[in-house]
Parts: sequence; C-alpha cells; structure tokens
Amino acid sequence: MIRLEGKIVDADSSGLTIHVPYTPEFVRQDMNKAVVFLPDGRKHSIDQHGKVWALIGEIALWAGYKPSESSQVNAMLKRDFLLQRFDRLSASAIKTFSMSDVDVSTASLYIDWLVEFVLENNIPTKRPVTELCEDIQKTVYAAMMNKRCIVCGRKATLHHVDRVGMGNDRREICHIGMRALPLCWGVDGHHNEAHRIGDRALCEKYHLEPVVIDEKISRAYRLGKGGE
Repeated sequence: MIRLEGKIVDADSSGLTIHVPYTPEFVRQDMNKAVVFLPDGRKHSIDQHGKVWALIGEIALWAGYKPSESSQVNAMLKRDFLLQRFDRLSASAIKTFSMSDVDVSTASLYIDWLVEFVLENNIPTKRPVTELCEDIQKTVYAAMMNKRCIVCGRKATLHHVDRVGMGNDRREICHIGMRALPLCWGVDGHHNEAHRIGDRALCEKYHLEPVVIDEKISRAYRLGKGGE
C-alpha cells in the first residue's frame, strides 16, 4: 500500500473531490483505486484515556513491569499496534500518535487492540473487558476466537443464542449465521446463568451483543463435529 496525502477541495451529495500532488513514480496504468482516510480531528475523551492506561497497567503488571514503567510498556505496545493496524490509520495519526493528543478514532482502535491483546494472552483485568472496550461486538468476537468468557475471562465454550432446535443433531447442521456468545461452564458459570435467566437478560445484565458465527468461529469450535 502506498500512502499519499492530499486535500479535500470540494464536497457535495455525489462525493468528495480530493487533490493529491502529482507523484510520477507512484502512477501506473493499473492503479485505479484508492482508499481514503480522513483525520478525525476530535481529541480523545477522558474516558478513552482512562481505558488505555487501565489496560496498559494490567498488561504491565502481567509482564512483570513496575507501575512506574507503564509508559515504557505503552511505547512498546504502540509500536506493535501501528505495525498491525497500519492499513486502518491515517498518515497523520501514525505520525502524531501520542496519548496526550490522539484523536477519537485512533484511540478507539488502540483500545480495542489492547483488549484483544489481553484476551489473546489471558491477562486478568480488574474490570471486565466489556467495560474497557470501545466496540463490544469486536470484543465478543475476539473473546470467541480466543475461547475466553466474555464476562469473566475464564476458559469458555460457545453458547448458542439462536437455538439449534429440538431433534436436530448439532453435529450435522450448519451453524454459520447463528448468533452466539463465549461463556464459561461450571456451577457458577455464565453458560449456566444464560440458561437460568435467559439470553436477553444476560445480555442486558452484562451489556453484551452476540456475534454471528462465521467460518473462522465454526472451524475454531469444530461446529458440525460436536460443537457446544
């Protein structure tokens, strides 16, 4: 991907007209499509600032760093974030990314990336990740793929919100397109709680949104071959 900066020179109901300085070495006959990233312009919120440093603090503690070294941990994580989310960030966001003045959109991406890092590495958090994330569906999906309970972070299995149905063999039917949540088992598990109080009540209680099972989830849980 080639990054060029330009300026919006006109805008109407049909679209935007953007002027980008001529750069002959980047112009080829087969280049006829572009993806546009617009700088957000809004400074991140106090709530976002708090979420970032709460997550950084948990990651630093898990990694064996002292609280005073949180800024060092943040610098390392920001580097990895920029490398992994390069295709979703504007050029200005990459050049000026600092938690002192980062824009709302970049802060939101960073927070959800940190939440995914926490889930991938099974890092305990004082607050549920559902309270720390920006996009609840992205977080539920990340928890699903990492087989972590979206409520408490314990090892989880897939809980169908859309029921398989009486008489159907879950090993044979197609689960793709059904809604589900990653929930833990056990007497006090959230899987049992969902059956006890109902899925709608569980989602309202913990502010959850089920995700739709896709091919990646189906493969991860071997659905159609004994999936939960």
